[in-house]
Amino acid sequence: MSTAIPGARVVVAVDLLSSPGQRIVAVDDVGGLHLAALRMSSAEVLASEQSFAREGALRLAQMVLAGHEHAMTAPHTLRTIAAALAAEHAIAGEGA
Repeated sequence: MSTAIPGARVVVAVDLLSSPGQRIVAVDDVGGLHLAALRMSSAEVLASEQSFAREGALRLAQMVLAGHEHAMTAPHTLRTIAAALAAEHAIAGEGA
């Protein structure tokens, strides 16, 4: 659980390349996904960088595949789709 993202549990954690710490994907009680950075020095989650629903990430991926220019160039498109994919994989693995 995180103080910055109440009621959320971390399902994905990836080491950052540029500084000590991790980028995490957490899922909340209603299935919302939250992307945030974690500082290793304090083990404290920073404020959520972005929050989104799985359905929103799926719709964004569909728009990219369809060639929607704005969706393909919007800030954080790649990170949103990557976070959703990694979270879905981790959540599916929990049920196995």
